[in-house]
Amino acid sequence: MSDLIPIVVAGSGGLAREVIGTLQAVNEEAAEFLVVGVLADNPVELPRYERIGVPILGSTDAAAGIAARFVVAIGDPAIKWRVIEWLMSAGLSPAPPVVHPTASVGPDVEIGVGSVIQSGAQLTTNIRIGMHAQINPNVVISHDATVGDLTTISPMVAVTGNVIIEERVNIGAGATILPGIRLGKGSIIGAGAVVTNDVYPGTTVAGVPARVMGEER
Repeated sequence: MSDLIPIVVAGSGGLAREVIGTLQAVNEEAAEFLVVGVLADNPVELPRYERIGVPILGSTDAAAGIAARFVVAIGDPAIKWRVIEWLMSAGLSPAPPVVHPTASVGPDVEIGVGSVIQSGAQLTTNIRIGMHAQINPNVVISHDATVGDLTTISPMVAVTGNVIIEERVNIGAGATILPGIRLGKGSIIGAGAVVTNDVYPGTTVAGVPARVMGEER
């Protein structure tokens, strides 16, 4: 038990429970992590965590004094970053990358600390995943792609070759990013969108083909 990496999961919703499931799946293959508990601001979720055998330790304010590494299971990149800053100020360090055993990770793929690769994801080759990225179930990321820090890629997204995704991008379920596209920092890609042109930082796009819906001011 002393060789296991203690981890707390920060987040009070379904994504946190999915991340816990990934940690448990890793341990079923080879014991690596000790899930200490969940830092959750929503006590309504307590019964759901009890059913999967993981205690709620309290709100994120309870982080101080916990001897563990952390994963933040929050989809919104801006909120995620605020929680990360708080946890690091409380003395916690990010967990190593967590990769579900059913994910396919090819040669020359780098994954940053705090990132989670969920079940069925496919990362082919020559790919760079930044820190604290969330790659959800059945995402495909093709050759020579880059995924920036704090980015969330929802289920069933297809990221094709040579795509550059800057930091804090949020990609909705089922979107397709065509080859060579750049998604600017803080952009939002709507569910089911087909992105055929570069997306400027802070811009929201949706539709087929994807068109601008809003821009950060």
